[in-house]
Amino acid sequence: SPAWITATNQPCKIWNPEPEPDESVTWSGSCTDGFASGHGVLQWTENGKPDAKFEGDYANGKRNGHGVLTTPGGDHIEGVWVNDQLLSPGDSDAI
Repeated sequence: SPAWITATNQPCKIWNPEPEPDESVTWSGSCTDGFASGHGVLQWTENGKPDAKFEGDYANGKRNGHGVLTTPGGDHIEGVWVNDQLLSPGDSDAI
């Protein structure tokens, strides 16, 4: 079930929608009230190997705003996130 994970490189919490065993994360951006915020790069590591990467905007520890998710397979998913949910194309008109 979804849970908070703390970055290994700074005391900063990030929302983890799909926790996995042996998973860790680093966050290059700033930390407000203990939660990832602002623009930065989030790098997931699983079993010691680089996993998904997200470059974009965080607020209150969740993805909020424009960002690009790079999957472990190298696919790029670009879009707008609200409360850590990726809006489907067309939804952004409502904001």
